[in-house]
Amino acid sequence: MSYVLRSIVVIAAALFIPAAASARQEPHTTSPPEVTRRYVDPAAGTSLADLIALGLRQEPGIQAALLATTAARHQVQQAGLRANPSVSVERQRMRGGMGQWAAMANWPLELFRRGARVSTAEAEVEMTAAGVAEQQRMLTLAIEMQYGELLMAVRDLVLLDELWTAARETVTLLGERAEAGAAPRVERDAAAVDAGRLEARRALATGQADAALLELKRLVGLQPSAPLTVRETLEQAVDRSMAVSRDDGVDASPDGVAQPFRAASSDAGVDTRPDVREALARIDVEAARATELRSGGRFDLSVFGGYMRMESGFPQQAFGMDGQLEPIRGVFHNVTVGAMVMVPLFNRNQGAVAAAETRRTAAERTAEARRLQASSEVAAATARVEAARASLSVFTGALRETARRNLDVMREAYQLGRNTVIEVLAEQQRTLDLEMAYSDALADAFEAQAQLRAARGGVER
Repeated sequence: MSYVLRSIVVIAAALFIPAAASARQEPHTTSPPEVTRRYVDPAAGTSLADLIALGLRQEPGIQAALLATTAARHQVQQAGLRANPSVSVERQRMRGGMGQWAAMANWPLELFRRGARVSTAEAEVEMTAAGVAEQQRMLTLAIEMQYGELLMAVRDLVLLDELWTAARETVTLLGERAEAGAAPRVERDAAAVDAGRLEARRALATGQADAALLELKRLVGLQPSAPLTVRETLEQAVDRSMAVSRDDGVDASPDGVAQPFRAASSDAGVDTRPDVREALARIDVEAARATELRSGGRFDLSVFGGYMRMESGFPQQAFGMDGQLEPIRGVFHNVTVGAMVMVPLFNRNQGAVAAAETRRTAAERTAEARRLQASSEVAAATARVEAARASLSVFTGALRETARRNLDVMREAYQLGRNTVIEVLAEQQRTLDLEMAYSDALADAFEAQAQLRAARGGVER
């Protein structure tokens, strides 16, 4: 915990204890407060990099998107298969046991269709893969944002919990002094009201931290009852995030392991963003589909062949070659081979081709819009990062130190009888508000860095 926060807690708890000065000199402990152990575990907690990897591995939405990519690859295999031949068999019977049977086979050659069909399927694979990458980018951003929200909620909870604990002790001390006639009851009542306010805010902060943790579990694909703690505090996360190099955008976890996603370098352009790549791939899909439709409107050739055996006769008899009477009957064998041409006389897929060309033009406009959006998001995120750095420099400068000194002065003035406990509590509230504003600045800095990485486009390592 920061020095300013510890000073607030010590002053509130020891407002009427002469040994307050010595209490402020207690050594700083690195173990997390009891109230945060359900959220933060520096030793066994999960890092942000591991949370992102876990979400990309088992979040149901990402799994469904990956299966869609697999299905698209199967469609390429299907598009490359040749058309099946068709076979028909016919049998006819006549009186007297005579008749005929025939077998016919027809095989479409698809002279111009199969290659165009495969090209369309391959373009759809690229578009689907880019769409999956976009879902991964957005999930990574959502996990980082929720991670920062959790750390902010935990920091506020720590602040309110320790102030509430100190406020309860203050109420007890003022109650004893009021009973002894050494202090007016209004001061005890004012301290009790302040303690109640802190207790209510602490309860809300606990709920916010629990809700943030549950939402983080959902994003990484964990059940609500699954155990999960994080490894770092909000201050540590911001320090790590601010240390990221702007040139290559590589983010490292506290243990030095690189994050699974890296922001694209600025010279790579916005075309490296998955949503832009998806829009560009859609242009290729529509162009390939138009080509496929044109090929479908051209002539095509089918070959066919058949065999027919026919047995026929008459109920009379006639003289054979040897002069003897025999039945009039004959067996005939016929073989048929030919080709059938599909002539695109009226239907050449004119309307479908025009629709595909229109969709291709629309896809080009969509890609331009995506590029513009990506450039704007990078510029906005960069501006937000710079503003966050400037805000943090104010808080980490003399502002919080001045607030601590003001609270010290108000406490000492109360001990000398120059002001009331209500004035001390008011100054304490201003200091608390400052710490809450500092939490907001930390969270905004963390979120700004996450948005800048996402705006530049995530590239899987």
